[in-house]
Amino acid sequence: IFLLSVMRGGSSCSFIVLLVLCLALTVLGNSCDRCMETETILYLDPALQHDTHFVHSTLSTIESLCATSYTTSYEVMECIETATDYVDDVFRDVNSESEHANDVQQIRTETLCSEIGACAVSCCLSDYDPEQIHLSVALDPSVMVVSWVTYKALDDPTVYYHRPSSGVTFITPADISTYRAGGWRGKIYNATLSGLEPGEVYFYQIEGTYDDKKHITNNFTFTTDITPSSEPLYSRSLANASTPYEPGVSACVVAYLADLSTTDHSYENTQSLAKLVGNGTVQLVVQGGDLSYADGDQSQWDEYMRMTESYGDSVAVMAAPGNHENYHHFAAYNNRFFMPNAQSGSKSQQYFSFNYEKIHFVSWSYEQLGGLDLRKHGRQRKWLEDDLAQANLERDVRPWIVLFGHRPFYCSSDSSDCTSTAEHLRNELEDTINQYHVDIVLQGHKHNYERTYPVYQSEATARNYTDPAAPMYYVVGVGGVAQNTDFDIIKPRWSAYRDEAYGFLLMSAPSNETLEMVYLSTSLNQHDSATITRTKPITDWSFSH
Repeated sequence: IFLLSVMRGGSSCSFIVLLVLCLALTVLGNSCDRCMETETILYLDPALQHDTHFVHSTLSTIESLCATSYTTSYEVMECIETATDYVDDVFRDVNSESEHANDVQQIRTETLCSEIGACAVSCCLSDYDPEQIHLSVALDPSVMVVSWVTYKALDDPTVYYHRPSSGVTFITPADISTYRAGGWRGKIYNATLSGLEPGEVYFYQIEGTYDDKKHITNNFTFTTDITPSSEPLYSRSLANASTPYEPGVSACVVAYLADLSTTDHSYENTQSLAKLVGNGTVQLVVQGGDLSYADGDQSQWDEYMRMTESYGDSVAVMAAPGNHENYHHFAAYNNRFFMPNAQSGSKSQQYFSFNYEKIHFVSWSYEQLGGLDLRKHGRQRKWLEDDLAQANLERDVRPWIVLFGHRPFYCSSDSSDCTSTAEHLRNELEDTINQYHVDIVLQGHKHNYERTYPVYQSEATARNYTDPAAPMYYVVGVGGVAQNTDFDIIKPRWSAYRDEAYGFLLMSAPSNETLEMVYLSTSLNQHDSATITRTKPITDWSFSH
């Protein structure tokens, strides 16, 4: 149409410009076809990653793929850099898990063409309908963030929200962002709802327009956190779920799990968790890294976000990064999850903290720098110590501190993750964890379940959880990815219980005296439980670590 209008009344110069643009778009559109026609497949053998011949051969294959896919020298060089970074990501990821350290990785043509940006990956099932909806909280209980994506940009993306008891509807516009790593194409929206009343149910709806046509979602609901208080709440009786949730009256329940993926087991686990969210059992979900297992495949990230929308549109989902998020410099994780990094004083998207009811949650990370910033005087270490120090000053209203992240400090699988790597992490952080009286450490990475006794320096300080003199540690890597059936060694004395069933951990803190935990399988059968009981005043740290 443009060309016809130019031919009828425009200048020849305009016609030439438009013709050049059309030709350029044609060339770009064909880059995917050219890339796919190469049928290039890479076989990445960890045993050969430092072998000169293997390195040269792999680089030669990449150079040929890029030269075929793109036309200008700049595009080819950029393609080579992107592809080699991706290969580095794959090797780093494989090396981070001892059970896969010798696995040869086959990289298919489709994956390679997306990774170098020759083929675009559409985010969504339609152009303009919001999907992948999820919530996140901040340090301020009067704030809730609503996030979603569409393929093409909506005009005036907005969240409308109200309390059922009020006739007032509030409106908050959303910020729009995107990223292009791995060929991803889509728009990401974040709307920060503020001024929310504590302990209240809100209805919300997402709306945007395109070509004067409105795209509106169904109504969703969420419940805000309560005002911090030292007053005890009724126990939820996790063992039989007999007490319903009532904000400010009965305690909330938090679900924790790690290592999810998008397998059949992942969907079953997600459906079970969505059921508990839907019936009011669970009020918050915390995830300990290795979320989608996309490993650079952006379409799997989209599938994962659609899968977890089944509960993420109703309760906040707070997620830490794992080693499988470390592709394209964490582009997907950093852009898709809106965590309260800045609000909690963190200068990195790798770690953050937040409060929920009577628990202060602290997310830490090993992934970006391999623990370098966890050393004494390291940036993350300094932030962690400052955050924990402040949390201890607020124990009157939040008597419990829970540290969560992907890598385990304590685990007993037959794996270097549980020996040399775990020992390294304990050497760096265990004294800090004990010094600031962290109560529970939630972990993942190993695809199984394990609960420890209170433990310090690989010695159980007790065989019960009454006035524990050290933290207890959980591995809950049973979100859905293939299990690690490597409980081959004799159970250490500090290990209290081990299991391999898919499921998740529930926890609830009704008072400064009690913190309850229950481990449920996907079928919602109880497999394990433990309760920390305090008989001493919260400020009386007379016991030694």
